[in-house]
Amino acid sequence: MAGSDPRSILVLGATGGVGRFVCEEVIRLFGPTSLVVGDYRPDRGQQYARALGGEVSSECVDIADRASLEKAMTGGPDAVIVAVQQTEPLVQSVCLTRGIPCLDVTVSADFLEKARRLDSLPEAGHAASIIMAGLIPGLSGMMAKHLVESLEEVSTIDVGLLQSADGSAGVTGIADMLGVFAQPVRFRVNGAEHSRPGFSVKREMMFPEPFGNRAQRLINWIEAALVAEQCNVHDVNYWTSFDKAGFERLIVLLKKIGFLGLFNRESTRKRLARMIALSKGNKRPESETIALSVVATGKQDGSACTRCLCVVGPSDYGTTAMSVVAMTKLLLEGSVKATGVRVPMEVFPLDPLVEAMNCEEVKLHRLK
Repeated sequence: MAGSDPRSILVLGATGGVGRFVCEEVIRLFGPTSLVVGDYRPDRGQQYARALGGEVSSECVDIADRASLEKAMTGGPDAVIVAVQQTEPLVQSVCLTRGIPCLDVTVSADFLEKARRLDSLPEAGHAASIIMAGLIPGLSGMMAKHLVESLEEVSTIDVGLLQSADGSAGVTGIADMLGVFAQPVRFRVNGAEHSRPGFSVKREMMFPEPFGNRAQRLINWIEAALVAEQCNVHDVNYWTSFDKAGFERLIVLLKKIGFLGLFNRESTRKRLARMIALSKGNKRPESETIALSVVATGKQDGSACTRCLCVVGPSDYGTTAMSVVAMTKLLLEGSVKATGVRVPMEVFPLDPLVEAMNCEEVKLHRLK
């Protein structure tokens, strides 16, 4: 049931793949009057706002134009959620200056570095600017930190995402995902690093029933270095697999014949991803359940110990939306206080965040 908190939450990139899930989640937790659909095309934004109901408003905002952002921030909103990739952290800069909490779900190492430079400015003390506030990265890092805090000593952290082959990732999501699979990986093991081809090294990860243990493949993921830094653990690795073995075999084949490497080229990646997206159709599948598992090994009470946390959610984009809107809720309620440019694991405790999601479709499992 939708909430009734009279907040104003501006969603930038609201009509995109992730943005639509975020808008639906804002309506569910805060109510329709709280949602402001942000789009640089006013006709598209207004049309989508009308489709969501008469109480939803819209705002014409160009994220690449500071004057447009300044205008949109005048007189509000209470918070801004960014669901579209920026080249420069303009939204973060404007929000910090005006003391408006900003949460960004996009994933980019270059963008993270640029955004973190804002933390040295005086305005960084005015509000929180949360970067990479989604499922993975985001919730995954929080789960890793939660496990580390439960052990006396930690030697390894492994994070695995079980994806749905029928997931409703848009063109950008497909291009980014396959681009990640094509990249070489720094495999961190026994305190050393070894370069390995992406999507080649395998290990078994634990998941709750009905999934069970799954063989997953090593991927190059930005959050690995962040988790290693925040948790002071060297051996941090990220893995993934799909719920349909045939789809995974296809990716392995594309990698072997060199086709997957085309997704690392800007000139071809979007075009190829668009072809894949068209072949999957535009409708959301009936089910695209995902599972995110984090395993930490170490010592407790002087004995070797393995602990595992797993979150099961309705979809990649859906659980990302639930994560970022729940983070927004905790900030606006004052349950969590933060300023400056931060990543979620630096700010949010795990259990209160899952509780703030208030969704039966999201379940946290403690397997060991």
